[in-house]
Amino acid sequence: MLISSTLDGEVAISVPQRALAFMISYDRIQDSAGPVQKPEGPGKVVYVYRYIDDDAKLDYREMLLSDIERQGNTLSLRSLLEPAALREIFGSSSATENSGAAKQDKVNATGNPNPDQRLH
Repeated sequence: MLISSTLDGEVAISVPQRALAFMISYDRIQDSAGPVQKPEGPGKVVYVYRYIDDDAKLDYREMLLSDIERQGNTLSLRSLLEPAALREIFGSSSATENSGAAKQDKVNATGNPNPDQRLH
């Protein structure tokens, strides 16, 4: 089985906020000999990264597009990079605690991801 993911639209970048956002579409799946089908699960996922210039602080969040739309928000990747939006997305916890490496360690230690907006 082959799952196809594609960048959906542009990558939004904010140099002052040291952040970027993009959307990935997981909308195609194909058995090696079968027809193309739409997979079960999320179709589009929004990724927001901050501290993109610092590997020690690099942090990210994954959000289902359907969750963003269900909250009555119209998706604008650039608006997700505004300071207030970044505070809402990442909360007030420290960058080290929420870094990608720290999250992966917590997943590996417990076998389950943190109860935040992650999809893994």
